[in-house]
Amino acid sequence: MAISDLAITGSTQGAMAVRRDGRVILAWILLLLVLTAPLPAGSNRPVIWLMLGGGLGLLGVIWFSRRGVLIGSGLRGWFGVIAIAMAQPLWGVAQTLGLSQPVSIDPGATLLAVVRMTANVGFFMLALEAFSRPGLGRRMMPPLFFGVCAHALWGLIALRYLGDAALWGEKLAYVGDATGAFVGRNAYAAYLGMGLVLGTVLLAEVWRGKGLARLGYLLGMVVIMAVLISTNSRLGVGLGMAAAALAALLMGAPRSMVGVLAVLTALALTAFGAPLLERGFAWRGDIAVRWGLYADTLRLIAERPLSGFGLDGFAQAHEMTRSRAQYDAFVFTDAHSSYLESWAEAGLLIGTMPFLAGILVFSRLLRSSFRNRATVVAAISTISLAALHSLFDFAYEIEANLLLLLFIGAIGASEAYPRDDARHRISRGTHV
Repeated sequence: MAISDLAITGSTQGAMAVRRDGRVILAWILLLLVLTAPLPAGSNRPVIWLMLGGGLGLLGVIWFSRRGVLIGSGLRGWFGVIAIAMAQPLWGVAQTLGLSQPVSIDPGATLLAVVRMTANVGFFMLALEAFSRPGLGRRMMPPLFFGVCAHALWGLIALRYLGDAALWGEKLAYVGDATGAFVGRNAYAAYLGMGLVLGTVLLAEVWRGKGLARLGYLLGMVVIMAVLISTNSRLGVGLGMAAAALAALLMGAPRSMVGVLAVLTALALTAFGAPLLERGFAWRGDIAVRWGLYADTLRLIAERPLSGFGLDGFAQAHEMTRSRAQYDAFVFTDAHSSYLESWAEAGLLIGTMPFLAGILVFSRLLRSSFRNRATVVAAISTISLAALHSLFDFAYEIEANLLLLLFIGAIGASEAYPRDDARHRISRGTHV
């Protein structure tokens, strides 16, 4: 019997109303977390990871204990992805306790990584639960976009009018580059790039209409674009704009909108792009250093191809084995490639599991029907952006960026389901 055919009593109606309100409240809590995560240096600090793990753990206990028989309704169809994503933190436990041989090179760091990764999986699960209410994910996109705009505006003010100030203390690195509340320009550029994708999707939806929405989205994109260019991140600017172009293509954006954005991009590059252009020509030395780092990382992978050196153990492992003659002046705590770093820390098999989980989500999005194109396009474009950026940098290992990526991914995933189940889900969705 279909849910819509059931006779619903007054008490049942009240319970369903509470459940719906609960999903809305949960979505707003997660949105607040995503938008405040950049403030403490991108949440790239162990104490933040512990607080995040404890807070999300408590929220999860409260949420799943109150759902009763409907526990996990938003997770249906995603249990396999969640299990794959949990493989790496579970392997980290084995590395810490000595259940794998050889053991982690830095057990303390590995244990912190386990907490962080488990919290991230829990965050994604809670987001799927929240967005199981039809249309809620789409409703979260405008406030999410304008939240990213606020971070962009702060970055612009801090750079241009506050003497390149930083929220987290004295700015010692990336002086002259917009970094916002983050420490590094690439991490900030990655965050802004996802915001640019959101703006493109939202603007494409309202472009043919009239009103303040189109003007608001357009102004927000101008701010994000100007600050993104001001980060002087070659990788972040290039991929961010490419991801926005992909979003426009998938949304079937009108030519007039594409033309306006192209003109605005050219103006922004003219006004703010001189340092970026200068860095664009100074790439030979950077490539030599980066290639030396990648060669060292490949040697680490070859030394422990199955076990890895332990989650978050790259810095210590690399310092012991680095080719000092090639780049002795540099100290690397990350491999500047999330793929290579994951394989070096967790081994080739377990180190592939997070990326496999992402591939499964991405393929589901590509092959599915959906109620709202904007949500799925935003997810496809941001996942594409993260996947390419992670080839050459670690920006999406920064907690604030990963939370934003997971949030957008969950919005799209909640709207994605097999094509042969489309009619059933659409008819059922209004009653869930």
